Amino acid sequence: MERGGRIMTDRPLRQIGPRRGLAKTNFLKTHCVRGHEFDHDNTGWQIDAAGYLHRCCRKCARDYRRPSKQPAVAS
Repeated sequence: MERGGRIMTDRPLRQIGPRRGLAKTNFLKTHCVRGHEFDHDNTGWQIDAAGYLHRCCRKCARDYRRPSKQPAVAS
């Protein structure tokens, strides 16, 4: 039902906090920022200082920890 430019519903709207809404949005993502798939083998879990659970891409973490193959440039 539409009334005065506003959509009216019979059921009440649920309010969720910004942290919960963001968590749901991130949970629905199937790939990391660099395009690796979030599957059982590639998904790692971390707990931050505030106690929140975060998932991370294991391939990206492995690439981050891997030393660079380029030789250091002498000054």
